[in-house]
Amino acid sequence: MEPKIIGNIELINSKIVSKGDGNVVYINSPNKLILKDSVISFEGNNSLVFLNECKRELRVKTTLQNDCILYIGKNVSFHKSVDLHLLCAERKHIFIGNDVLFSTNIWIRTSDAHCIYSVKGNARLNNPKSVVIGDHVWLGQSTLVLKGSFIGSGSIFAAGAVAANSIYLSNSIYGGVPAKLIGEPGSVYFSRKAVNDIQEDQLKEIEKGDPDKRIFISNNDFSFQKSFMEFINSNHTIDESITYLKNLPNKKDRFAVKDGDAILSYFKSKKE
Repeated sequence: MEPKIIGNIELINSKIVSKGDGNVVYINSPNKLILKDSVISFEGNNSLVFLNECKRELRVKTTLQNDCILYIGKNVSFHKSVDLHLLCAERKHIFIGNDVLFSTNIWIRTSDAHCIYSVKGNARLNNPKSVVIGDHVWLGQSTLVLKGSFIGSGSIFAAGAVAANSIYLSNSIYGGVPAKLIGEPGSVYFSRKAVNDIQEDQLKEIEKGDPDKRIFISNNDFSFQKSFMEFINSNHTIDESITYLKNLPNKKDRFAVKDGDAILSYFKSKKE
């Protein structure tokens, strides 16, 4: 029943529990990874939590059912309240890229937990779907990310936004229920630097931004995205999944999505 932990991890006011068999936590970091004020709960069997190196401690509350994968990329940041809840269920997965910025009271889930059926024909209407969040994404306070969401790198979700079963363009702002594009697509980027306590003599420093590596609309890697989604939508052993995830390319535009790309029509046709 005890989950297998591979790698060096330190638990601070945290716990990893398992009610099933064959569950694995894999630490992909040359340094000790710190899990603080967190819970990883395996409620079923044969699920994988894959955690990459992080400059700060990880703060998550996650539940995984049978045959699920949770992947968290490098150097993500969490609000100190630990109000990030990740629910992987119905054999679907949550993938979170590098350098993602989480505010407080955020939920990400792959299933609605209860089935909804059509009165005519009794077919299920709310099938589970995996969630993909690209690199350098900012999820604002009380964001809800539901099944079938693919969030392109560099995008921003306003407080209270609900992402659901859609593809969201890179370097764009979304808000509302359901989340809609605000302004022009591909027109913004953000800095991770917190400015709540900015001093008056520092104001000039933030008047103008520096794009650096924060713009993801110049190019995208459709061939990688296609192969990645095929992996997400296929069945693999835990060892096969670890091997694949260890070798993910770190190209800047691996999860870039820009207006007019073939990826939009491809994903719409392939979504379960």
